[in-house]
Amino acid sequence: MIRRKSMRGGAVPPAWGVEMACEACHEDPPSPGACHRHGGGKEAVDLAGELIGSGLWAPRDQGSRGTCTAFAVVAAEELWHFRNGDRAGGATRFQALSEEYLYSAIRRFSYADAGIRRTATDAGDLEAEGATYLAQAKLALEKFGICRGELASYEEDRAMNFRHTRFDDAIEEEATARRISPGTLVHNIVDIEQGPATGLDRIWQNARGNRHTSEVLQEALAAGSPVVAAFATLDRVGRGTWFGPEAQLYGKVIYPSDQYLRGMQPDGGHTVCLVGFLPAGTEGVPKSGAFVLRNSFGAIDFCWDAGRWGCGPQPACRGYGLISVDDVDRYCWEYLFRRPPDGRG
Repeated sequence: MIRRKSMRGGAVPPAWGVEMACEACHEDPPSPGACHRHGGGKEAVDLAGELIGSGLWAPRDQGSRGTCTAFAVVAAEELWHFRNGDRAGGATRFQALSEEYLYSAIRRFSYADAGIRRTATDAGDLEAEGATYLAQAKLALEKFGICRGELASYEEDRAMNFRHTRFDDAIEEEATARRISPGTLVHNIVDIEQGPATGLDRIWQNARGNRHTSEVLQEALAAGSPVVAAFATLDRVGRGTWFGPEAQLYGKVIYPSDQYLRGMQPDGGHTVCLVGFLPAGTEGVPKSGAFVLRNSFGAIDFCWDAGRWGCGPQPACRGYGLISVDDVDRYCWEYLFRRPPDGRG
């Protein structure tokens, strides 16, 4: 019996729509045919295999709270520190970090603080759901950091939008050891009002060299940077993308085919951590290639039958899954990662 989980927590960018997203991943002017044309990266990337294999990084569960943004960012930071040596607080190997602390730190910033313009009504609705943007997470990482996981354990049974207004001074001080300097993080979000006017970048806030979203994210992974990516969750049959049997059993994130998209709307968003890439031609991978993702639904509600299908960087990885390059180009509306050494983002 599959438990039906439908919590998420990613906030929808203003004016984002399915048809706009599909059109925008074509060259300008739009051309008919498949959304994605560049064929994806050619090299496989596996950032998480060693950490997963260590047994120290079991998938975690956000429960019924709208905290997916914090879970995804914490996953990216844990993986980055593991791969690069976390010297903060005396740790030298894996250190679990606190989703509870980070989520509360994110909520200290309003949508307006993060440059997201929402009406008072829209903002109230999003806050009631506990929904957040990666733009807020970026501010939280730069100002507050993240504390160790044992200092602020996750409170799964709280209300969906619960947050702490402040933690003990010792916890706040410990978190500052992992503050991230301004300019270190690459952030982008769909913004049709302020973004570039032409090309593949035309709905994004910041120019990306006229690259597809999947190219930006694959290049970041190849350079060693885990990626946090926010995606649309759709209404009607689109609800099955993240919460249907294919996702829950096998970790397959599959958006509806074009024939079902007309009139479909986002009913929220979901944020995950991308930890790898599998190129086209890999067995069991969509023809455009796919990204390996770490979800925040625990080991039961996402890819619990992993041994049969074999998603993730190892043959059996409950809590992990795959999303195609095509769907990343269409449905990713915000992303965040540490700037690679070459400075490109």
